[in-house]
Amino acid sequence: MEGLSPESSTSCSHGNGVDSGDAQEHDRLLLTVGIGRIMRKAFPENVKISREAKDFMQECIIEFISFVTIK
Repeated sequence: MEGLSPESSTSCSHGNGVDSGDAQEHDRLLLTVGIGRIMRKAFPENVKISREAKDFMQECIIEFISFVTIK
């Protein structure tokens, strides 16, 4: 999954006075939170989801979105 990290994407400003690095980090955090929420719904309540699992799913999602939007 090389070359698909949010840090390597084109930088853009969100128009709210935040530089692109902070905006990308904010977007990445929102993606991670959303992934965690979806994963929690898929598993029983007593299951713990590691940070590594969430990060791996995030990379898979970024890869998938990249693949779909390029084709």
